[in-house]
Amino acid sequence: MARIRLLRACALLFALLCFIVSVTEAAKSKDAKSVKKVKKAKKAAEPSVDVEGPRTLKLSDFTVTVRHSGEEATTHTLAYPKPLAKPLTVRPGDSLRLAFQLDVVPEGKAEGKALRAHQAFIVFRPANSNASPDGELVQVLESTPNGKHRIELIANRFAKYFSRQPGDFNVDVLLGVFGNVQPVRYPLGTFHVDFPPADLTDRTVVEDLAKRAKQRALEGPADDGFMALPEIEHQFRPDDKMPPVTFSLGFSAVVLSPWFVLVTLWKLAGANPANLPSSPVALLAHGTFLSCLAGFLGLFYLYWTQLRLLQTISYGAILAVVTVLSGRVALSDIAHRRVKATKKE
Repeated sequence: MARIRLLRACALLFALLCFIVSVTEAAKSKDAKSVKKVKKAKKAAEPSVDVEGPRTLKLSDFTVTVRHSGEEATTHTLAYPKPLAKPLTVRPGDSLRLAFQLDVVPEGKAEGKALRAHQAFIVFRPANSNASPDGELVQVLESTPNGKHRIELIANRFAKYFSRQPGDFNVDVLLGVFGNVQPVRYPLGTFHVDFPPADLTDRTVVEDLAKRAKQRALEGPADDGFMALPEIEHQFRPDDKMPPVTFSLGFSAVVLSPWFVLVTLWKLAGANPANLPSSPVALLAHGTFLSCLAGFLGLFYLYWTQLRLLQTISYGAILAVVTVLSGRVALSDIAHRRVKATKKE
């Protein structure tokens, strides 16, 4: 009967081991697939390398149109990189329109192909930047895939900005493209903004100026982000000193002393080796049970040194099953021998 129980226990243990191995292999394959997906995603997200040679941007059909209220529009045609011949005047109610064609030309060639700029801006910078309360005005140009770029500005939409700092503005067009292409900064010239100055006694204007001054104070100077910051120096502390060898050996002796005490108490209590089971099956069950108890101690040590929680639980579950089955057989054998000895008495 004991042999049948032991065979059942071994079969159950083998099935449990097979199940754990299959689960582990499935997890590994799933992790491998996820790693492949991550690698593919990273490869797809990497920017493509521009294998073409140096290229330049070409601006053509550049026109600047100013439409005064109640008057006909005035159009100025520019040839990049030449600026306007004379300053343009912008008044309240006027509209300003810029349009041009952008092409990219390979080095050594005269003609290129239409290109849509990835970054296209028009920037109004006050000529007297020190007296400027609001700084520069930046607007984004509209673009199409065939290289057409344009922008139309209604002066009244920026009345609050221009009325606080009327006067001359230096206007630039900034263009940027990904790849081995030199960006473009095209100074268009000077624009004279003829707006009535803002009423500094107006409560709304005063509150708005105070709000902008506070915001600029929080942001700090414009060039702070491009200054070298103080070098960060890391100071690593020296390695901790190891305790003396005698202290380590003494602590190890204290940890192992209960085992010597246990053996001594067994001897004093009259431990009799003749009480060991004579049946090979029972002897195997006793040995397996005690080995499992020692295995739990080893498992706790491995959990402390290198194993993770889930790994410890998995191995502990296997040991628990073997411990329960072998312990049941071993304890049943002890109980059976005690009952048998009692009957003899």
